Order: sequence, then C-alpha cells, then structure tokens
Amino acid sequence: MAYGEQVREEMKAREAQLRNFFSNVDVAMRRATPSGPQKWLEEEQTLAAAQQAAAATVHARLLDSIDTRGAIDAVSDLIKAVNLYLAVRQDAASPPPQALLLRQCAAFVTKTLSVFGLAPSAGDALGMGDAGSSGSGDDAKAAAVLDAFCTFRDDMRRLARAAAPHKDLLACCDAVRDGTMADLGVRLEDLPEGGSVWKKEDPAVLRAEREEKAAAAAAAVVKKVRSKADAARREVEKFEKLVALPSIPDALGDKYSRFDPATEEPTHDAAGVALEGKALDKARKDFEKAKKVRVPLDKKVAEAGPGFLDDLRKEVEALEAQLVALEPGSGAAKQNGA
Repeated sequence: MAYGEQVREEMKAREAQLRNFFSNVDVAMRRATPSGPQKWLEEEQTLAAAQQAAAATVHARLLDSIDTRGAIDAVSDLIKAVNLYLAVRQDAASPPPQALLLRQCAAFVTKTLSVFGLAPSAGDALGMGDAGSSGSGDDAKAAAVLDAFCTFRDDMRRLARAAAPHKDLLACCDAVRDGTMADLGVRLEDLPEGGSVWKKEDPAVLRAEREEKAAAAAAAVVKKVRSKADAARREVEKFEKLVALPSIPDALGDKYSRFDPATEEPTHDAAGVALEGKALDKARKDFEKAKKVRVPLDKKVAEAGPGFLDDLRKEVEALEAQLVALEPGSGAAKQNGA
C-alpha cells in the first residue's frame, strides 16, 4: 500500500467530496417536491445512465480482486455527474431536481461505501453514518439548536436597539455560523442568488475547517505586516545611503575645483581653469547626474521634514515588534487565531 503526505491529502479530498455530495443531495431533496409528476427530461436520463454505468463499473472492479481505487473512482464519477445535474437544476427557469432519482444515486453511493466499511450497511439512511448524512436529529440536539437561535435573536435585538453599524450585525451572523452552529454540527452556506441553506456535518470537520480558516487569516496578517516591514526597511536603507552621500561639491571635487555658491554647479576644472564650451557642458551633465541622485532625499525632506529618517526607523521597529507578537504561541497570535 502507498503511504505519505500525498496519499493523505488525496484521502482528505475524497472524504470532503463524499461529505459534500451527501450534503448537497440532502439540501436538494429537502427543497424538491418528491410527490407529483416525475417526468424525466434529458438531464434525468443522463444522470440515470451515469448511475447505471457507475454500478456496472463498481461491480466489475470488486470482482477484479477488489479493486478499491477503481470502485471509488467510479463513485467519484457519479458524484461529478450528480453535481453537474444539480448545477443545471439550480437555474430558476429549470424544473426542480428529481428527489427520487437523487435518492437512488445517494443510496448507491452509500451501499458502495458500506462494502468498504465506510457507511452503515442496513436501513434507509443515506451518507457515511455520522452527522453528515440525512436523517432526523435527537431532541437534545434540536434543543441546542433552538437555544442557539434564541441567543442569536437576543444578540441581534440588542444590536438593533443600540443602532449598531451594519458590520456588527454581519459579524454576529458570522459568529453564529462559524461558531455556535458549527459546534452543533450544522453547516450554513450562502447561496449565490441570495439566501442560505443548512447541511448536517460532523462538528469535528467544521472545527477543523474553522481552525484552517483562522490559520490562513493569521498567516495573511503576518504576510501583510512582513511586507510592510520589508518595504519600510528598504526605505530606511535607501535614505541612509542618500544621507551618507557627500555634498555635490565634495562628490565632484576630484574633477572640479570651484563651484557656484548659489547653485553648487562647477565653474572651474581641477586645475582652476574656468569652464567653457564642451568642458562646461560636461560639467553641467556631471552636476545634473549628481543632483538627480539626491532628488528623492530632497523631496522626502520637503514632504516629511528633516526627522523623517528617525520616523522611518521607529516604524520598522514597530512592525518588527508586531511580527514577533504574531509568531505562533504569542498572545497576539492566539488572539488572531494562529
């Protein structure tokens, strides 16, 4: 058997695909009307054919020395077909998805997983036998969800009475989605067209996703602060070099001996001879080149004052201290979810 990080990541992706499949089917079945006309259109016929093809492939793979990968690949192909079908049926102008056909596909996937010990082998339940499958919750869980709703309602009423800004209301909605409901095994997803749906999920899976999201957010903060620190550090180095430059007369002192006291332009060559003609033109080019190098420093001093370099150094120190505080294990890092 193959082991390693790549295989582990593949298994995680497989599990996520399966859980998402059962959740999507559960949502579609809740929103569909199982009773009434069940006329199949081209999309239903295509999906039914995909289910039959998957069943044939799984059967063949299991007869072939129990080719687990081949069987699971066939299940994955069926899941992709179901996802494509649901995507087409999400259009408001399209008829609703066929609940019985979706149940048939989900039942086949569940039965196949049960062969490998990944789902219950008996009963009408769909899914992997945990909070991520269809079925009714117990009274205790229902009570916990209702308690969470009451708390959320109280928080929203309090914010509304305080005329809180919209961002506080949205933060409260995010908190109940990512915190309370996740801990209760309920995934809330926003729909592109507005509104939202709920899906049952293993609380451990939702907590892991929450931790990954928090870690990614913390890493983004660190990246942003590090980028600002690097940029500020480069600014300090740049202007330290410019500040360390000699004056233009000192820099050009090996070529010219006298300079205009008002403009600092060279007026005499190294031998003390007054500059004329081409020699004067060359001296002016040398002067403009030296002056151009110092323009950023002059501009910065005019904008931020003569003490700007000290301010830049303090900014670098503050950003470096912030980076230290954001390191894993520090108080600030924990507060940001790292």
